[in-house]
Amino acid sequence: MSDDRLSPPPLEDLDHVTAELLELALRTACLCGSDVEWDEHVRYAGAAGLTSDEIERVRAGPDAGWDGRERSLLQAADELHHEQVITEVTWSALVAHHSRAALVELLYVVGQYTMLSMVANAIKRR
Repeated sequence: MSDDRLSPPPLEDLDHVTAELLELALRTACLCGSDVEWDEHVRYAGAAGLTSDEIERVRAGPDAGWDGRERSLLQAADELHHEQVITEVTWSALVAHHSRAALVELLYVVGQYTMLSMVANAIKRR
């Protein structure tokens, strides 16, 4: 029987993965306390061109010296994590920098990595 499980793309194939999506995945993993998701995505972030300083600034959050575009993404991840909504101020900043499709994707990415972090955290504790 063949192994048809999905696996992450090889690191050398990450040219199509945006650094912003990896920043969202990392920030969500950090907020959820998921070392498993954090460690996995640090490798992908580095392969996609994020520096170790940028990766640590993701951990520090939206006020860690980001430009307006990236700050708004990280702020949205924080707000979704803590309140499950995005404030009008943050939404306005997001709209100024991102397409409608990108905004929908942001919501799904944060939601997906919240769920994956929960699963990883629950399994890790067993």
